[in-house]
Amino acid sequence: MPLIVLPTSQLLWVRVAALLFTCVAFSVTAHGAWLGHGGAGDWCIFCWAFSFACTLLVLLVELFGLQARAPVSWTNFPITVACYACLLCLSASVIFPLFFLKYQNSPGEVRDHRIAATVFSCLATVAYMGEVAGYMATAPGLLKVCQTSVACIIFLLVSDPVTYDQHAALKWCMAVYCICYRQRGQEVEGLHREASRD
Repeated sequence: MPLIVLPTSQLLWVRVAALLFTCVAFSVTAHGAWLGHGGAGDWCIFCWAFSFACTLLVLLVELFGLQARAPVSWTNFPITVACYACLLCLSASVIFPLFFLKYQNSPGEVRDHRIAATVFSCLATVAYMGEVAGYMATAPGLLKVCQTSVACIIFLLVSDPVTYDQHAALKWCMAVYCICYRQRGQEVEGLHREASRD
């Protein structure tokens, strides 16, 4: 009996394409885009690397048939990963060119690396959208993923404590998102308890 079963479904090829596109995006950026250190560049690399790692995990678990041994409910895990990866890559596809291509007079090779990273980020976004479009049937599920993605971006943007202390509205936004995170965490915890009983 073979150890690895290679299903030749369209979903597999979409995931492989997304895996390759995110790998190229963060590899090209890390190799020659010269971003420096700081918020936007680190966020984009995190988006691509996280999407790559999670997609690789999903592919490996499914190729080796380890779904039953996974410590989470595998039914919703792959589509949840695809939704998050889609939103993360979409945010990187918007943020990266705004911060590193627009109004930048970089040397030719650095600019070429940045353009390539942007193109592959957009391709990864399209690949993840292709996976999500087939599964996402309800608007509330999509809205919850969008809410979490926006919260992650807000957390990134408030990483400067000096700015955070000067704006009362920002403190209220943080309070609301922290409450939403806590509530979502309790919902997920309840789902895990129900799944472990079954």
